[in-house]
Amino acid sequence: MPIQINNIPLVSIVMPAFNEEKFMAETIVYIQQQTYTNWELIVVDDQSKDNTQAIVASFSDKDDRIKLIVRNREPKGAQVCRNTGIEAASGKYILILDSDDIIRPYALMQRVSFMEEHPDLDFAIFKGINYDEKTKTINENRKWGVNPHCDIISRFLMANYPFGMWNCIFKANIAKNNLFDEKIMIYQDFDFLIRILLQQPNYAFDENSEIDYLYRQGHTGTITSNFISEGKYESTKYLFKKTMVEISELSDFENKKKDFFGFFRLQLEKVALTGTSNQLKDFQTFIRSYYAFPYSVKLSIANTLLRGPIMSNPRYRRRYVHFVIAILYSPTTIFRQLSRIGNAHMAQKEESN
Repeated sequence: MPIQINNIPLVSIVMPAFNEEKFMAETIVYIQQQTYTNWELIVVDDQSKDNTQAIVASFSDKDDRIKLIVRNREPKGAQVCRNTGIEAASGKYILILDSDDIIRPYALMQRVSFMEEHPDLDFAIFKGINYDEKTKTINENRKWGVNPHCDIISRFLMANYPFGMWNCIFKANIAKNNLFDEKIMIYQDFDFLIRILLQQPNYAFDENSEIDYLYRQGHTGTITSNFISEGKYESTKYLFKKTMVEISELSDFENKKKDFFGFFRLQLEKVALTGTSNQLKDFQTFIRSYYAFPYSVKLSIANTLLRGPIMSNPRYRRRYVHFVIAILYSPTTIFRQLSRIGNAHMAQKEESN
C-alpha cells in the first residue's frame, strides 16, 4: 500500500541515468527542495562509467527517500531503466523525470494537489518551458503543457507534442499497466503517451498552473539520443508499424493516418540528414507501403533531389535537406520566410533612403 503521512500520499519519482555526473547532484537537490516532502526518488542507473552511481549513493546515505538501483538485465537503455523504476515504485502517484531535469520547488505540491482535487483523473498535465543550457536562459517561445484545445492524438501523430511525460503526474496503475516498450530505442515518450491516450483515459491540463518544469537543451545527453544508428533506425520502423496498427482501430483512421504522415516526414528528414543512403532508400520504400498517391509522387521527387554532390557536402547538406523537405511538404513555410526576408530588405532600403 502507498505510504500516507497525515493523509498525504507518497509520490514516486522515477529517474533513469547514464553518465550524468554533471547534472545528477543538481537534479537531486531540486527534488530535495520540494515543499511537498512525502516522496521517494528511484534512480535507475544504466551502468554508468563515470561517478553517477557514487553521487546518488552519497545522497542516499543521508536521505532514505532516495534509492539507487543499477540496471541488471538487458537491453541497455532508458526504457528498461524506467520500467525497473516504475515496477519498484510504491507511491500512489508516479512522475517520470530525466537526470538533467529542472523542477521548481512547488512542482510536487502543485501536481499532487490537483490530482487530489480531481480523484477521477488518471493523469494530469502541467506547464513547462525550454531552458538553454549554453546561454542559461529560458526560451519563452517554447512552452509545454499548454492546452491546445484540439485533437491531442492528432497532435502526437504529427510529431507536434503539446506535452511530454515530464509534464505529467500519473496514477501509479496507469504507469504500471503501460510500461515502456523495450524494443523502442528512440521516441520512447511518444509510444508511452500515445498508447495511454488511445485508451481514452481521464486526463486534464491544469490551465491555472504555474510553470514547474524546465526542459534542459543545449547539452549532449547520454541516456537517450536521436542519431540514426542501424538499431535505432529499425526500432523506429517497428514503432511506426505498431502505431499504425493501434490507430487502425479508430473510427477516423483515415484522418489519423494522414496526421501520422507528419511523423513519417520528420523521420524522413532525420534519415536524410544523418542516415546512410541505403537507409534513405529503404525508408522511402517503407513510407510507400502505407501511403500511395499523391504521397508517392513527392517521394519520387525527394528520392531524386536527396542525392548528388550537395548531399555529400557537410557544409550544405543540412540546409539543403531542410529546403527540399519544406518545398515538398511545407511550401507555405518557405514562402513565409521569403516574405520576411523581402520585407526586411525593403525596410532597410527605406531607412537608407
